[in-house]
Amino acid sequence: MALRRRLFVGFVALLELVLITAYPVYKVWRATVSDSRCAAAWAGAFSLVCCMAAFFVYRKLRVLIRPCVWVLTLFFGCTHTLAWIFLLVDVTGLRWEFKWILRFWLTVCAYGFSSGFTVWRKDHGQLNCMHCDPSSPRGNLVKIAVVADLHLGVRTRWWAETVVREIKRGAPDLVLIPGDLVDIGCTADMVRPFADLTVPVYMSLGNHEFLLGKQKALDIIRAGAPNIHLLLDTQTIITVNGEHLQLIGVDDRKNTEVVIQSLKSILQRTAALPDHMCSILLCHRPKGFPSIAATKRVDIVVSGHTHAGQLVPFFLFAKMIYRHLLGVWLENDCWHVVCPGTGTGVPVFRLAYRNTVDLFSIKPHHFVGTF
Repeated sequence: MALRRRLFVGFVALLELVLITAYPVYKVWRATVSDSRCAAAWAGAFSLVCCMAAFFVYRKLRVLIRPCVWVLTLFFGCTHTLAWIFLLVDVTGLRWEFKWILRFWLTVCAYGFSSGFTVWRKDHGQLNCMHCDPSSPRGNLVKIAVVADLHLGVRTRWWAETVVREIKRGAPDLVLIPGDLVDIGCTADMVRPFADLTVPVYMSLGNHEFLLGKQKALDIIRAGAPNIHLLLDTQTIITVNGEHLQLIGVDDRKNTEVVIQSLKSILQRTAALPDHMCSILLCHRPKGFPSIAATKRVDIVVSGHTHAGQLVPFFLFAKMIYRHLLGVWLENDCWHVVCPGTGTGVPVFRLAYRNTVDLFSIKPHHFVGTF
């Protein structure tokens, strides 16, 4: 199964490579006068070489982070979008003049950049278990904010400040970060705005913390925002707004079965919860939900990672891997909250969905007797 998936991903990547290079160059070559054909072809080849070089320098050498991010953003954001617009026009048989294609492309790019550099709040309201009376006055309401996939390093300190302002406007009692807070190029100064949060902040690790280097990522987070509590394959019990909550954090792994085994190991070391306590799991990738619900020890799972696909048509490929790319839903008496991302990796460009701070509220008393 793993080999089949790798072959499929490799095939899709090759298809995308051909699409975002050869196809737009071919269309520009056909649409321009003869004396500019050579220039268009060379421009396409140059953009491909720049992208490959930027990716190598960014991921392997880890230098010139900002220039590489912008080269990759322009290529995978703008050129990729132009390719799909050309393909859409060809397939649908639209008789657009070349100038109208370019105008439409510039409009889409403007939307992509504006979505990449803005953040909004989405409040999902109160989550209740199936066995409770939502109108019950028992217990206090706990409001929780979820931010994921900020990718600080690719994004700057300014972005962290923007997200923190939006979190404060939501007035949560607790902030949860299910991974990918930091990325290649991150410094403690970029994380420092999170130190301004006066409410408890808890975080689990995502795949980009491991890409940066686990120990380096931990050192950066602890130096920049010591108020962020790291849940490294462990659990803790906290009191928020007079209510007790159990928080569990599992480190990200590509193999879902390993994540489930890690969760079971944590639960085996933990006594059964007393009444009036809700259990929340921070798990970076939104996979393995049936197995998590089957443990009968988790009430809410908080995840990220998907970016809601981020680009068109990548959300279709992401949908092949993950059942849910964003949102909140109840399954087998277990709530699942998937944040579509509060930032972007490379490119800094969004078409499928906007950067989001997810908010939801719970009354821990309502989860008594869930299992």
